[in-house]
Amino acid sequence: MGMDIYGIDPVSKEGEYFRSNVWGWRPVHMICELMNRTHNLKVDMSKWGFNDGHGLKTQEDCDRLAEALDDFIKNDLGPGGTFQINVPEGRRMPEALIMKALGYKDKEKYSIQKEHLLEFVRFLRSCGGFEID
Repeated sequence: MGMDIYGIDPVSKEGEYFRSNVWGWRPVHMICELMNRTHNLKVDMSKWGFNDGHGLKTQEDCDRLAEALDDFIKNDLGPGGTFQINVPEGRRMPEALIMKALGYKDKEKYSIQKEHLLEFVRFLRSCGGFEID
């Protein structure tokens, strides 16, 4: 099963379509949730795990998320697709704690390749909003 993500008003080929299998989408969704919280984007992502048309409706929202993801990629995405997030006092929070904080089960493990996340950022920058189908 996959997540088919369609641009609402794409301005380029990159903004027309983004595809991810469910195991690849989960870390993308998880990182988006983290960026939503840490960058105070105020986006409802609660239904992004379903194929029923939820997503972002404007290019402005997509640009804000893309900027936050760029920040994450530059500062927190480690080698081999692992990630950590900075927390106060300069410490780092490991992936397992992030997953737990977001409500993911401890036994579930996800990884993401940097290029897959970069592809989603490129999609966001030119999709004009998107729907997850």
